[in-house]
Amino acid sequence: MTETLPRPRWRIPKQARSRDRFDRILDTAAELFADRGFDSVTADEIAAQADTSVGGLYRFFPDKLAVFEALVGFAQGLAQVQADWVLLLACDLPRLQADVIQAWRVHLPDDPAIAAVLHHSEKGWEPLCGFYRRSCLPALEKYVAEGGRSFQGWLTTQTVLALPLAASGMLFNCNTPEDLVQP
Repeated sequence: MTETLPRPRWRIPKQARSRDRFDRILDTAAELFADRGFDSVTADEIAAQADTSVGGLYRFFPDKLAVFEALVGFAQGLAQVQADWVLLLACDLPRLQADVIQAWRVHLPDDPAIAAVLHHSEKGWEPLCGFYRRSCLPALEKYVAEGGRSFQGWLTTQTVLALPLAASGMLFNCNTPEDLVQP
């Protein structure tokens, strides 16, 4: 019998502008939760301080609990893996090239201090595009236990190497069928 895992209650954005808003929401919520506690923070406050509308927040998260669950979900998944390295990719990257991903494997270091090997853009790390070392789980769990809720925030506490990416279009996120016809 195959066990079906529940789907996340948040929507992972596909376009760069939406990913920026998603990250701002997570970063802002993490700061507010750490400063004042989960129960005393409202979705309206998160949205206002993240410089987005409440509708913008609800576009990705059905409620503030889902904001809290996003990073925690990754930690729970990582706890189930036995391999030394885990490849984490967004599910909506139609231009991924298997040969490029295979070539990335040679960049996985032996140095146990390296927690992740990710693509880095001008806007920061791409947390849904790269490899994570399973041994980073205790540091991730500690970050979450201390109120951290953002991939970008956690990655600033880790040693991360950049993945080479010759064709940035490979990481194009597809939001709609119309997006597929874009060059």
